[in-house]
Amino acid sequence: MKTVAIIGLLLAAPAALLAQGAPLKPPVSSASGQFTIIDRRGPPPPALPAASKAKGFFDLEPTLLAVSCERIKGALNSELGTQIQWQGKINLIISPLRNSSDDYAISVDRFRNAWRYQLTLPQRVEQTMFVRTVVQALLLELANRRATERSAEVPFWLVEGLTQKLLNSRQKELILAPPGHSIRGVVIDPTMYERSDNDWLENARRVLRERPPLTLEELSWPRPEEFDGPNGEAFRCSSQLFVAELLRLKSGRESLREMIVGLASCLNWQTAFLKAFENQFPNQLALEKWWALQVTYFVGRNPQQFWTSEESFRKLAEVLQTTVAIRHGSGDLPARAEVSLQAIIREWDTLRQLTTFRSKARELELTRSRVSPEFTMLTDEYLRAVKQYAQQRERVSAIYANLDAMPGGQRKAALEVIQELDRLDTVRRESKPPSADSWSAIPPPSQGINR
Repeated sequence: MKTVAIIGLLLAAPAALLAQGAPLKPPVSSASGQFTIIDRRGPPPPALPAASKAKGFFDLEPTLLAVSCERIKGALNSELGTQIQWQGKINLIISPLRNSSDDYAISVDRFRNAWRYQLTLPQRVEQTMFVRTVVQALLLELANRRATERSAEVPFWLVEGLTQKLLNSRQKELILAPPGHSIRGVVIDPTMYERSDNDWLENARRVLRERPPLTLEELSWPRPEEFDGPNGEAFRCSSQLFVAELLRLKSGRESLREMIVGLASCLNWQTAFLKAFENQFPNQLALEKWWALQVTYFVGRNPQQFWTSEESFRKLAEVLQTTVAIRHGSGDLPARAEVSLQAIIREWDTLRQLTTFRSKARELELTRSRVSPEFTMLTDEYLRAVKQYAQQRERVSAIYANLDAMPGGQRKAALEVIQELDRLDTVRRESKPPSADSWSAIPPPSQGINR
């Protein structure tokens, strides 16, 4: 049996643990059948103090645990865009232990032609540790679907980044704690779900402004002391940001899934990563430069200084146009006209193209730091296309009058950039926010509201 490391945890559950606790109870299966809950709890613990509840502690109950595991799986699949049917069963043992970092364990074993996973959880858990343990088991199950000889090793930054993503954006939906109130013999616990437009990276931004974000090397090979206290918080927030920015990339979800599936066939995660993200990062140096740029953007971005959605849409449109002076006749005064990037590629000489596209890349980088979050990914894609074309022009010393004068290979590459810009323009037009004074900006009433 192979025992897999989890952040800051001792993962070999003592054999004596299984001999403790109450008599065996029938196992509980989750709705999909992937999770089986084995109840080995001891006597009911004392009531949970309010201070512990505030810190995120709660007591596990088999039926609610099965539901929570399915919800965490659904949320993780949503983040990764995974729809493939599960293959490996996951058994969860609720132990009679209360809670310490040594009480959470994941063991992985190859049995015949399938992988088996066993999680040991204390009877009283802390929500972050709980979600992290389940997320790691689910990532292992996904990574091992093609593994035959050895279990994959999922990088800590990926486990922590996805854990923090789920906790900061969906926590109330994921964790079902035992109800704490009884009304006329029916035990209930009121739960309120809030929809908020708050920045779910707000805490990460605050932490990383006070402590330097981790470098790529520090994320890759974290030391044990980086899991606790302020160092641990910086690691968690850096991992959260790293995963969030990867998911923002074009085909980011697909590439991240490909990396996870490829972990079992590679000796380290970097090899699997660069294979999966080869279109975005041709080498390790490109990845390091990209990460340094994302950190600079993120720490410098203040949500209070973002443009509104309408402003962001308008500013992005302005950056993508170039103002030129046109004379219709020799004696006419020059008139102003707006020219698109596609028209510049088709009609201008390649030297003017290079100068303009370099300038547009700088403008897009500045725009990216101010646009509202829903336009960040689109701005990144424009920036990538503009830089790609500027790099194409930099590699050629010859100057051509326009697109038609380019040699076949260069013309083909230029047409591909035009097609990508056309696609992004379509996405941008479809993303136009409704006017603040438009009736379309007013959401329809809920179905439960009488008219």
